[in-house]
Amino acid sequence: MLGTILAAAILAGAASTARGDFCGYTTDGHLAVWRDQQQVARFRIARVDTPEGRTRGLMHCPRLPAGEGLLFVYPQEGPRSFWMKDTPVELGLVFIGDDLRIVSVMPGRPFALDAIPSGEPARLVLEVNALESQGLAPGDRVRLEP
Repeated sequence: MLGTILAAAILAGAASTARGDFCGYTTDGHLAVWRDQQQVARFRIARVDTPEGRTRGLMHCPRLPAGEGLLFVYPQEGPRSFWMKDTPVELGLVFIGDDLRIVSVMPGRPFALDAIPSGEPARLVLEVNALESQGLAPGDRVRLEP
């Protein structure tokens, strides 16, 4: 049931009004992060939900604007592993479970080829600027918004 609700929320964002572009992606919604009923961060996001989009990610992207992020959407929750091949921007990788809680936040060093594992199963992965990920923590809740 939760997976169906999550899928509906993700797809609903695709119908939102486009608000900006970065690295060839068009932003189409927001992702807010909450802790103890307080919003701690909010990002304008673009979604990638195809194998090709998830493979490309932010490769060759010279910069990621502040307050924006790329949300990787997978068909089901599972172990995730990323790398930073051909990615010149220092990133924070925010792994999010089916229950819309952050399971881990990992640093991504530019051009690094070592694996960056989620540690726990994740359904979504948000890439943001490294500094903007530092205030996020496992257990924080995320909310997808128009």
